[in-house]
Amino acid sequence: MRLVVTGATGFIGAELCACLASQGDQVTALVRHGSHAPRCVSREVILEELTTSAQWCAALAGHDAIVHLAARTHRGEGVDSQTLSEFWQTNVELTRALAVHATAVGVGNFVFMSSSKVSGERSPRIGPEQWGNLSHASPPAPEGPYGQSKLEAERLLGAIIAASGTAGLTILRPPLVYGPGVGGNLLSLLRAIANGIPLPLASIVNRRSLVDRKYLLDAILLSLKSPRVGMRTFTVTDCALSTPALCALMAHGLKRRLRLWHCPVALLRRAGKIVGRSAQVARLTESMVLDSRAIEDELGWRPAIDLDRAWSEIGLWYYRTH
Repeated sequence: MRLVVTGATGFIGAELCACLASQGDQVTALVRHGSHAPRCVSREVILEELTTSAQWCAALAGHDAIVHLAARTHRGEGVDSQTLSEFWQTNVELTRALAVHATAVGVGNFVFMSSSKVSGERSPRIGPEQWGNLSHASPPAPEGPYGQSKLEAERLLGAIIAASGTAGLTILRPPLVYGPGVGGNLLSLLRAIANGIPLPLASIVNRRSLVDRKYLLDAILLSLKSPRVGMRTFTVTDCALSTPALCALMAHGLKRRLRLWHCPVALLRRAGKIVGRSAQVARLTESMVLDSRAIEDELGWRPAIDLDRAWSEIGLWYYRTH
């Protein structure tokens, strides 16, 4: 196939480009000025140079599908006008431009990387240590500009694809993605455990879904190989872990002794509020459990997960690079 990949330099995009190239696909990478696409791609296009419809159409014409990964993520999420504008421009307006011009030149398949945050930040509690699952069918309930902008992008994509009458759209909603090269909160936890820092997380009782990058790539590839006219949406997860269990896997992968101590969750939340880290504490203490049966049933997605091995690979990567 001939494919366009946005976000080709990112944690997911770089691995996707390598995977596509290895199976003989031709990849056009849309990248920001100053970024450099992986060497494996066939062509590099600078997004800032696409200033007219004619330039957009020339960049997208002749391709079979687009995988849209580029996004302004929730890291450093704020509510000031500049930050909100950045979320909207990257997550909504870029998506609109891609979809409008892609359908104009007859690109038939669109895979959009959305987020589980479209469904909200937490699962409903249904009993002691039990939480209800969130799926593609759950009512949207985004709480911040990242989730809100992703939901708006989903909606406008659906409208544009439906108006074309011939194109297909697959929306993937993953939770936190892990794998070698991981960043953000997971990297912060890895660093703390590698340095032997005692963490006040032993009292947390929760479950949070995650997905291994390689299995998320499998979901993208299956979506490309099984196109369908119209829109479909999938949540994608391969495990759900408590925060202490996740820390234990990290310690195993790093071959370090895990040092957790008990601290009341209410106190953790209060401390997070005082230092302006409420969102980070919430992600550590609350539950977010996803249901991926729809993609398993429709596309045959089957992650053969081995968590010990996965985190051992991450541990090796960490020591090589840090």
